Amino acid sequence: LSAPFALSEPATRQVDESQIPENAKPRIYGSGWDCDIGYRMTNNACEAILIPDHAYPTNATYGSGWACERGYFTEGDKCILISVPDNAYLLSGSSRPGWRCERGYQKADNDCKKIKVPENGYLSDSPYGKGWKCDRGYRIYQDTCAEVELPDNAHLGDSGDRWECARGYIKQRNSCVLR
Repeated sequence: LSAPFALSEPATRQVDESQIPENAKPRIYGSGWDCDIGYRMTNNACEAILIPDHAYPTNATYGSGWACERGYFTEGDKCILISVPDNAYLLSGSSRPGWRCERGYQKADNDCKKIKVPENGYLSDSPYGKGWKCDRGYRIYQDTCAEVELPDNAHLGDSGDRWECARGYIKQRNSCVLR
């Protein structure tokens, strides 16, 4: 026969409750105690951390002990609202507070202006430049898309907004001539 097995109780550490200050609890592992969230150890006691409006405690043993809620940024000992204009969204995970315009809009000062895409153009995904590009066979000309005029013996280049001479021809001014 096999010997019966016994379930053992987990080992618990005896902590002198009189040694634990107010707003603290015994450590789960090891000896001693830790301050509750929202408190920090100072001179063997747990003092409340001053948490500003729109912030939450982080329970970090360094720094301020609090962080601003999403949509706010830290300025000194305050959390300041990030002003997000219409047609924009709040950035997250950024070291600097900010926002970005939605697709089809472009940043202009502290606002998002609708991008005016010309005929034969399309919205680009780049936050730089005009916010639009021309279709293949067109090139940017001021605020329009002008058709690329191909001379004889030429074809559109890889970029689609300029022409190249066919094999055996070379560019000479606005035409392609035999080599």
